[in-house]
Amino acid sequence: EVFGVVDLLTMAGHVARAHQLPDDVFATAVMSPRRRVTTADGTSIAVRPMGPVDVLVVPGFDLVPGADLDRRFADLRPEIEQIRAHGDAGTSVVSICVGALLLGESGLLDQRTATTSWLFADVLAQRCPGVRVAADRLVVTDRGVTTTAAFSAMFDFVLDLVDRSCGRLVARRTARIALVDDARTEMDRVQAMGGAIAAVESGHMKQALVSAHAARRARIWACWRARASSASSFSRSSLPRASSG
Repeated sequence: EVFGVVDLLTMAGHVARAHQLPDDVFATAVMSPRRRVTTADGTSIAVRPMGPVDVLVVPGFDLVPGADLDRRFADLRPEIEQIRAHGDAGTSVVSICVGALLLGESGLLDQRTATTSWLFADVLAQRCPGVRVAADRLVVTDRGVTTTAAFSAMFDFVLDLVDRSCGRLVARRTARIALVDDARTEMDRVQAMGGAIAAVESGHMKQALVSAHAARRARIWACWRARASSASSFSRSSLPRASSG
């Protein structure tokens, strides 16, 4: 999510330049109140210190059903404080996926309508009763605060931002280059979800998703190991053999 927004905006900047728009129409930076940031899989990310911005995008964080949210939010207190400070200063704030939970903890969603990952929509509603949760919406903007649904909805937000900043043509050409659907509707999301929400209410879907997530990670790891092994074998077979003479 961190780089999805940055990459698509960078691409949009190239398209905008081809249309004789300013080179720096989108200037992006990854910032953090911490000196060192790592992703959920342990990859380190270079960050800049927090500073004033026009739009603050808050990515989601590694979260599974049943997690101890009090503990997670205690660990993320510096980020939550920065979200609150930027919101109080009038900065436009955007959350991706479960990043909405951080906005909720900051108080920024009080008396606002918001969306988030459908899997955690009930969690947002329970923890932040002052929020009007619209679980069936892809993107919601309410008085300068934007929330998006599951992480792929970040592309809907970015394309809308490009459209408003550079025009529909630049947004559509950016979408075509990136192979991103720029014509999704709220009904597309409802149809894709099908009966998932009903299954979640019975508790079965959440456990199934956790199990599927673990299995998927195992398959990805196995695939990576297989590819690494093949590459190693190819490299060894390609090396010339030393002459004994």
